[in-house]
Amino acid sequence: MFKHIRFFFRRYVVLIMLSIIVLFVLNLYLGYAIAVNPVTGDLKKSPGAIIEKVSEGLLESEDGRLELSEEGKNLLTESGAWAILIDNSSSDVIWNDHVPPEVPSHFTPTDIAGFSRYYLKDYPAFTWENPNGLLVLGFPKDSYMRLGDKYYSIPVLQKTITQALPLMLVFSLLAVMVIYIISGTLMMRPVKNVVAGLDALSRNCPVSLKEKGAFSEVFASINQTSAILSQKNEALKKKDNARANWIAGVSHDIRTPLSIILGYAEGLKASNDNETQQAGETISHQALRIRSLVNDLNLASKLEYEMQPLCLEPIDVMESLRQVISDTLNNGLPEQYTIDFDYHDNCGGCLVKGDAKLFERVLVNLIQNSIRHNPDGCDIVVRLEKRAEELELTVSDNGIGATQEKLKQIRSATHYIQNEEESAIQNHGLGLFIVKKVVSVMNGKIAFESECNKYFSVKIILPMFHSTEVNDVNLTRENRTY
Repeated sequence: MFKHIRFFFRRYVVLIMLSIIVLFVLNLYLGYAIAVNPVTGDLKKSPGAIIEKVSEGLLESEDGRLELSEEGKNLLTESGAWAILIDNSSSDVIWNDHVPPEVPSHFTPTDIAGFSRYYLKDYPAFTWENPNGLLVLGFPKDSYMRLGDKYYSIPVLQKTITQALPLMLVFSLLAVMVIYIISGTLMMRPVKNVVAGLDALSRNCPVSLKEKGAFSEVFASINQTSAILSQKNEALKKKDNARANWIAGVSHDIRTPLSIILGYAEGLKASNDNETQQAGETISHQALRIRSLVNDLNLASKLEYEMQPLCLEPIDVMESLRQVISDTLNNGLPEQYTIDFDYHDNCGGCLVKGDAKLFERVLVNLIQNSIRHNPDGCDIVVRLEKRAEELELTVSDNGIGATQEKLKQIRSATHYIQNEEESAIQNHGLGLFIVKKVVSVMNGKIAFESECNKYFSVKIILPMFHSTEVNDVNLTRENRTY
């Protein structure tokens, strides 16, 4: 663990140091590029060009005096400069134009050497060799900056810096982004492999990561975990198959003795003795109940382990409801029970996609659930409504209901095998478990609501099925069994 933390820490330190070095070198290069290339602005109006023109225009008149040409005067006026001419032998100023009062009229060789490289009384000074002496041009104090033998126009330099700073910032950000993208890609690659491995484990998929690099120990742990889970899943699968096969075998084997019991029960029911008839009725009723439970157990097992063959087809919900309710009434519904079918007119012809036999089994189970758990009778209401692109089916009764604890267990139950914690679910038999599984297969949603001694309600919401070939949809009930 600490090994991986140190690895990441070193990576981040190296990343930060690399970013600092790159930014420093980049900005140093840009600064150097400005420093070695004097910023003069317009070359035709540069100090070198001006002093050369002024020197060419400084000539002796007929009376021996030095006079500056009009072009030279205009250049000095436009640039705000002043000029002096220093005699080579005496170092005295023998000519000047617009010279400031603080500029002396005599210079020593040391003074000349000083301002020829730097400033003259804080004025940027430039020199030029003239036939009559040393020509010196001085510019306003805030016009030029001299560094050695190079000079920079301060206004142009300010403009250049103003434009260069955003450029330097952009280049710096791009450099940092490139560094982070490259480094982040290299650092996140093993992390992505870890995430991909964990995601595969969550989906019970086998994982095989290359055990190399700084995350080799993590990769090895994930591979080991994957192998262990695969072994356990295989063992669980074998157990589940064995249990499902055992249940299917028992369900098959129990039918023969049940048939014999039912045959003898029918014989007892035909007896002239009332007690014998009553015993036959009881035996027949309990045998039928056992057969129903065995069938439910077998179906629940197949649904749970996805062994039940499904025949998905469009189902007319209205027709299925009518047929189930009609069969329930025709089979002899006790007098203490009533069934009311409430539906909206727009539900006619509405289709859902599912297995028709299993869907009818859902309807039967919901109605029988209300009958089975209310021995003193109740009123059962079956309601069908169309809401947008969904059908809402509700089966409710006003019987004894269920406690909130039982209701919570019914909602959260994912297994039908009885245990101490799920005994309340078994009080509602396998019927609701089968209902939940079938609704899930049909991509529907189910909700349970109840209040003790008041009502019990099951609401199923199913997505509607739209078919462009309704005439080819087989909605007949032939060859359908429960």
